[in-house]
Amino acid sequence: MTTENITEMIPEVEYKPVKKIIIHHISKHASVEKFLTNAIPPNTPSIGWCGGYLISFTNFPESDDITREVLNGTTHVASVYYCEMAEYKSTIKTQYNQEISIIDQSNEIPVVAIAQFLKKRKS
Repeated sequence: MTTENITEMIPEVEYKPVKKIIIHHISKHASVEKFLTNAIPPNTPSIGWCGGYLISFTNFPESDDITREVLNGTTHVASVYYCEMAEYKSTIKTQYNQEISIIDQSNEIPVVAIAQFLKKRKS
């Protein structure tokens, strides 16, 4: 196969980001310790961080309705659990001395949008 043949076969790529995120439940925790104890299941390998918050999401199970919504630009998040943590750390320890990786999601546009929403919400 020649380079010309490969070039002719390359498909067009289109980026179509989510237009709207609907959150159905929000739970703010008073401290990192309470967040880890009450919102994070044991043996969780990682948690996201963005904009001064530790954030955990619960998604709806896949269904035809959810897929249809996503294709139309709307994502549904079943639950957002979060707490304030001003400074990013690469790991954190739970009360059971389990180390959890913290993933900096500051470059993930949907997570940034949710963190900004939480900041404005302030409750």
